[in-house]
Amino acid sequence: MEKLISLRKSVDWEIKAERHEFFRQLDPLIGDWKGPLPNLRDFFHAEEIERLLLHCINYSFESKTYHQGQLFVRFAAGSGYKDEPKIDEPLLLRRTTALHRAARVLGHRAERDLIRELFEI
Repeated sequence: MEKLISLRKSVDWEIKAERHEFFRQLDPLIGDWKGPLPNLRDFFHAEEIERLLLHCINYSFESKTYHQGQLFVRFAAGSGYKDEPKIDEPLLLRRTTALHRAARVLGHRAERDLIRELFEI
């Protein structure tokens, strides 16, 4: 868990290359995770998780490398993360989520597992 915390602190989310590097380092960490999956909200704010999920979809679409995106989405879904509206803010009736983005840009049979995982979130 310490490595995940350190990794999170080292990335500037506004820089695309740093986000790519973050995922490059994150993949082996979450792919070899031992024990129960952590609560992602203990490490990331909800907005960061949503940004990470969107990055997974965009990266999968741009690079045609679905493994990276699917690994994080599966990790998020398995950890029990749920996209929940903020209670203290007005409910947005229209917003684009990672699921919406995936349905729009990923449509081939190979990505159906990724979309299915997003439904759990």
